[in-house]
Amino acid sequence: MKIKKGIGLVLMILLFFGVFLTSSGAQVKAEDFYLHSGTWTDIFSKKETVDYPLLFLHGLAGNPASWEKTIKTISGNEYYEMRYFDHKRIFHNYHGEPPERWFWNLSYYTLNTVNEAISGDLTTYTDRLTEMIKLVKKFSGKDRVIIIAHSMGGLVARKYMTRDQQSWDSVYRLLSIATPHNGIDLPIGIINQLEDLKTDSYFLKELNEDWARMASLNPTKKWGVVGGIDSDSFLNKQLSDSKKTDSGGPGYITISSAIPYEWEEAIAQLDQATYDTEHFGFRMAVESSHTGIVFHAGTLEGIHWAVTADFQ
Repeated sequence: MKIKKGIGLVLMILLFFGVFLTSSGAQVKAEDFYLHSGTWTDIFSKKETVDYPLLFLHGLAGNPASWEKTIKTISGNEYYEMRYFDHKRIFHNYHGEPPERWFWNLSYYTLNTVNEAISGDLTTYTDRLTEMIKLVKKFSGKDRVIIIAHSMGGLVARKYMTRDQQSWDSVYRLLSIATPHNGIDLPIGIINQLEDLKTDSYFLKELNEDWARMASLNPTKKWGVVGGIDSDSFLNKQLSDSKKTDSGGPGYITISSAIPYEWEEAIAQLDQATYDTEHFGFRMAVESSHTGIVFHAGTLEGIHWAVTADFQ
């Protein structure tokens, strides 16, 4: 067991380095429409934009800083942070002043990063997210939220939604960014987070079965997806289309996992958004690294879909 935990810690260290090394991979053009704060001032001034709280979730080894640039751009630097501390305490910086719009940057990790690396798991993170959503709904007085989730955070968000009908109904729309919906290829799953992320994990099998069941009972397409292909990756040049990845750390995330069911159609329309497909309200494959994708024009276009009633 000690050997397994030691290997797990090594994998986590490699993942952290992988995240940092890929952070500069995706370059976006300054003139891109969605990357400017003024664009979002205009978007949120329109009456068809819904006013549900917008929640941002990081992924594996992430933290609130992962989404900071994106949130500042769309919120005009007016947002709140919330972090799970322990089963009795959730920290936040909301002090009762009603904002014009609700933007929240959430973390389901505690500050004990070593403990999270060794014993954290996605079901635990879902429990924590459930408590934080309750707080956001209490503060805002709203009965729904919008979730924008990166990487593993997308699985946590989907798990929350499939808990029961009330949880499903409480999410107006979910946009998952570079999320391994079909898992990642890992030869071993030493620590709980990586075990849950393996392609054959019980967690993913149960999640995808529950999602299919809930989606069949609720025909409204409230799920949007954005997946990335790192065109700068030498490895991607050697891989088949379904195996191309965003170079996101140990195992990496393939485009076929980030955009399940429809990855072939998505990469045939690379960097082009498609709405109201068979499975998704929004779908887009982009050229980007795993971390660069959080501030990619395609992701922000997906956020526009998520906050707008009857987008088209």
